[in-house]
Amino acid sequence: MGLRSVSVVLVALAPVTFSIFPLIKYTYPFFCLGFSFSQSRDRWTSITRSYKLLLIASLCIAALVCFLAWQKDTYVYNNLALVQDMLSAKNVLLMLFGSAAASAIMIELFLQCWRFGRSNRAVRFIAVETGQSTLVLYLIQGTVFRLMDSIQYAEPSDLTTRLAVAVILGGAIILVTLMVRRTVRDIPYLSQLILGASPRALRPAGQPAHK
Repeated sequence: MGLRSVSVVLVALAPVTFSIFPLIKYTYPFFCLGFSFSQSRDRWTSITRSYKLLLIASLCIAALVCFLAWQKDTYVYNNLALVQDMLSAKNVLLMLFGSAAASAIMIELFLQCWRFGRSNRAVRFIAVETGQSTLVLYLIQGTVFRLMDSIQYAEPSDLTTRLAVAVILGGAIILVTLMVRRTVRDIPYLSQLILGASPRALRPAGQPAHK
């Protein structure tokens, strides 16, 4: 835990702003936090069970306050997760804290959805295939957005065309993410590095390893 905490600080303070490195700096603390929770799941479950309602209420208030304070420079696409002065430090801390609070609320919401909808095939697909690839999904999305920023193109004027473009772009991002997941999930090193789990952990129960 100590080494991970040090690595989070070092990554957060690294003055790297090109390509998708700001997105990696932004997601890395959440990656380490999720890994820590998975290593001590029983202890965290017992803590959250005892103070669940109070914790959810506090997180909702925190997320609302962060949302009200949120501004253009709070987005990682604009602040590049770079701390240069007090103002940039405030924006980066607000981004991380607000994102953590909102993520915790969404985790609880998704757990409840999974509890009631896990018998549905569509719910299982979203949870297993897409849900376990959120880091890859976010990085691919960020890469696409950065590429779009560097390309001159005419924005569609009407709402219908914009929605169609957004749906097509979102579907393409999800498709590429699933392709990356299927490519690396049986390769031990890449599976740990990109998906954050071993091939055995990613394989559904009862499914044999590929030969």
